[in-house]
Order: sequence, then C-alpha cells, then structure tokens
Amino acid sequence: MASPIPTPNTARDTKIIVKLVEKAGIIELTVAVVDLTQEIGELFVKRVRAAQNFSNSSLIFLIQDYIFKHLNEPVNLTIMAEQLGYSKNYLCYSFKQATNQTIVNYANEQKIREIQSQLVFSNKTVTEIAAMLGFSDQSYLTKLFKKYLNTTPTRFRKKYHI
Repeated sequence: MASPIPTPNTARDTKIIVKLVEKAGIIELTVAVVDLTQEIGELFVKRVRAAQNFSNSSLIFLIQDYIFKHLNEPVNLTIMAEQLGYSKNYLCYSFKQATNQTIVNYANEQKIREIQSQLVFSNKTVTEIAAMLGFSDQSYLTKLFKKYLNTTPTRFRKKYHI
C-alpha cells in the first residue's frame, strides 16, 4: 500500500534546505539534489509502469499488497500462500511469469526502497532499521543493500541524509 503524500510544510522544508546547505558546499548540494531527484524520478516511472502492468492481474496485486503490508517481517512464502489461499508454487510461478522476477527479489527491492527512505529522512540506526524491517541482523541488511545499490547503508546516509 502506498504511503500518503506528505503535506507541504514551508518551515520544515526551509529548515531541511538550510541544513543541507550547512552540511555541503553549493556544488556538492547541487550534485546530491540532482542525483536524488533522478532516483526519485526513476522510482516514480518504475512504479507507474508497474501499476499499469499489474492492474490486470488481481493475483499479482494481492501478492504485492501482501508484501507491502508485511514489509516489517521476513518473507515467508509458505505463510503468504496460506493467507492468500493459493499454493506456494502457484504464487511463485504466476509472479515470475507476470513480473520476470521472484517474489523474494521483489520483496527485497521494496525493503531496499524503505531502507533508503529511512536512511535519508530519519535518524534511526542501521540496526534499528534492520529490526524494523524484519532482518535477522544488521549485517544481512548491509549485504543486501550493497548487492542492490553497490554501496553500504552508512555511505548512502552520508551522501543523502537530510
């Protein structure tokens, strides 16, 4: 399920901008903003395309919805299959056919996006984020993050934290 769109808060937004300017020079700030804007745009386009591709498949939507609602838990295909009323093999096959990726890979991508958001917009430690998203430990979160983004959570936070 998508997060609600935040309402504008000029005072908060101004404080964030001032904080960014204080942390980095104008060139570094510009590069960081451009990089982040590009990533946000790519995520938006990907999600719009995904929504268009999946709108015709209620099973795929059910799987995606289940993943979003259970993002704070480890992925358990057996429990997902039981709760959705399908066999595990059928869920995995159907999802792979429709999306060209596994359910676990899709769930991991969603977790990575949430980790990115937490690293940028919160002061939670990587250990706290790992616990919040159902990872058994911080090292697995770091390994997965590095696999998907070729950087560590700490480096990512240093580059983009607001």
